[in-house]
Order: sequence, then C-alpha cells, then structure tokens
Amino acid sequence: MPWRGSIPLPPARRKLDARRAWQLTGIFALGALQVLVALLWWRLKLTPARWPATALLAAFVLQAMLGVSTQLLGVPVILAAAHQAGAVLLFAAALWTAHEQ
Repeated sequence: MPWRGSIPLPPARRKLDARRAWQLTGIFALGALQVLVALLWWRLKLTPARWPATALLAAFVLQAMLGVSTQLLGVPVILAAAHQAGAVLLFAAALWTAHEQ
C-alpha cells in the first residue's frame, strides 16, 4: 500500500509488523541454511570413518535450526518438543563420535 507510510500506526501495530518481518527473515535464513547444509552433505564423500562426525554435524545443524525457529515462532509446543528430541540426538551423536575416536 503506497499510502501506508502516511498514516501513523499505533505502537502495538508497528511492533507487530516489525516482529513479523523478523520472523519471516529468520525463517528464510533457516531455509537457506538447510539448502547449504544439504549441498555440502551431497558433496562429501562419506566413508565409514566419517559417519560419526557427519552425524554430529547434522544433529548440531538440526538442533540450531529447531532452536531458532522455536524462538521465532513464539515457542509452540510441537517445536519445543522437537527441540528437546533434537538435543537427545545431538547427545547420542556426540557419544558416538567420542566412542569412535
């Protein structure tokens, strides 16, 4: 709307618009990160010796994306539960990596 800047908005509405813009920016950044990780994963030549470290990296990226999206979307229960499950996967991957070395 070209006339939107000329009408003063109440502070609560401005805050809501700014929050929504940051949420969309964060979701776009997470999507870009997912694409980057998928491309890097595809380029790696995985040998059995690299599986634990690769699993640790994947679990870390998953945990970071779940944590950021949980915060950006206002802590929905399903994402919070997925974030907790991701923590278990990250811990298991770290134990596997430590065991293999």
